[in-house]
Amino acid sequence: SGAALLGASGKLAVLDRLLSRVAHAKSRVLIFSAFTQSLDLLQEYLEWRALPYLRMDGSTNKIKRELDMREFNQKGSKWFAYLISTRAGGVG
Repeated sequence: SGAALLGASGKLAVLDRLLSRVAHAKSRVLIFSAFTQSLDLLQEYLEWRALPYLRMDGSTNKIKRELDMREFNQKGSKWFAYLISTRAGGVG
């Protein structure tokens, strides 16, 4: 559960406070990681907090990537966070 994640990780607890402020300010975030397992944990956290997100990793096909990027960048987009694997481009 999200509460267990926060209790187990001081870094996630700090991120929780930061993201709470960002969400309250009606801003959005991009979160990059080279580790998809880290993105898995962040995805679980965002679902627990009911924060809408998109995710791009190596399994995201090119068309979905393009559509998701357009949707995230639209003015008034409902998406709060975009989780991005730095290896999603398939070039390293």
